[in-house]
Amino acid sequence: MTTDDELALPDLQDAVLTPDVLSSLLNDVEQCTELLEVRIKARAHAHSSASQPRLSDVPAHLGAGHAVQLHYRHNGQQWMDTLLPVADGVRLVRVQFRGASPSSS
Repeated sequence: MTTDDELALPDLQDAVLTPDVLSSLLNDVEQCTELLEVRIKARAHAHSSASQPRLSDVPAHLGAGHAVQLHYRHNGQQWMDTLLPVADGVRLVRVQFRGASPSSS
């Protein structure tokens, strides 16, 4: 039988970042986390790429209109930040993973 905890969706955080806040976020990810993966999604119907892009590549990809996912571990918890270029900055959607890592599915 499935419990309510197993059915609960993780909380999402959503914000639009200015260039300065984006720069601070990338610095924090680099300095304060264990970066597990950077994924680039170039087109709406394309599969995301796990071809080893670097964190320093993220601003250029966002500037080219690509979405970026950052998968990292912080304080023993796994997180996924999705960064999407929007007219007034970069939209951040953040989710904390519970249980299995997103890479194992």
